[in-house]
Amino acid sequence: MLGEDPWGHSIQKLIQDFPRKELLEEYDLWVQFAAHLDKFYIPTCYPSGLPDLTPGQVYRLEDAQQAIEKAEYLIKQSERLLERAA
Repeated sequence: MLGEDPWGHSIQKLIQDFPRKELLEEYDLWVQFAAHLDKFYIPTCYPSGLPDLTPGQVYRLEDAQQAIEKAEYLIKQSERLLERAA
């Protein structure tokens, strides 16, 4: 599995397919945060993702703040992982 190109749009799936899970501190948290972020993909990108509603009618400031916090965590942890590998 090492040396392969990751493919797909699901952050959770990309993490679950990571071949060296033992390097991911708090692996369950990675998966939990990724699953939360995956919920935003289709409904916020495609006009037909939410029948009869727009993303602005469904998602609130609180949703955006939580998504940013989770994304920042995953980015920082990924950067740490890459630094250790260098």
